[in-house]
Amino acid sequence: MLTSPKFRNNQRLQAAANNAPLLKSPEQGEAVRLLQEALLSLGYSFPQSMFGGRLDGIYGNETTQKVA
Repeated sequence: MLTSPKFRNNQRLQAAANNAPLLKSPEQGEAVRLLQEALLSLGYSFPQSMFGGRLDGIYGNETTQKVA
């Protein structure tokens, strides 16, 4: 169970934390955007997924590379 205030209220992230099912390509939405934000805060860059200062929330090649 995710307990961080940023993640705990997102049902899709809670399901992914329990592998029910995992987040993966080609999924998109708020859960993916939150994942991208978490990776960004850890120092990963998202030049292809950032538009107008906001992450796109698309689990594409760039997000896949960061998670792998």
